Amino acid sequence: MLANLANPPLDPHGLSRWTFSNDSNHRDIIQSIAKLNNTTILLPIYQLYPVALYDVKNWLQRHQQMHNDMNAVLNLGGSDLSDLNFQDKEQLIGWVELHFSEHYAACNALGIS
Repeated sequence: MLANLANPPLDPHGLSRWTFSNDSNHRDIIQSIAKLNNTTILLPIYQLYPVALYDVKNWLQRHQQMHNDMNAVLNLGGSDLSDLNFQDKEQLIGWVELHFSEHYAACNALGIS
């Protein structure tokens, strides 16, 4: 699932696949953090899939909170991922790169792929 996050979702099918992979990887990260800490750290799971394009602002806020949570537990730096226009291809590509780097760092820290 992690590899799917490196590819910008440029069409509706790609967006569905990307958001599914993103949600799945977040759940893997949360589960690995819980296992690593003998379930003493249980991060909340927010609804990320499917993304409702009419409510992207709230999706971005929930998604940012998940990144804030995992980065804090893993002592990783993060980016502001709370602003994105899915229709702006150039912005989307840059956002996906920043986003992927956070998932890659978290997975690397936890030893998951």
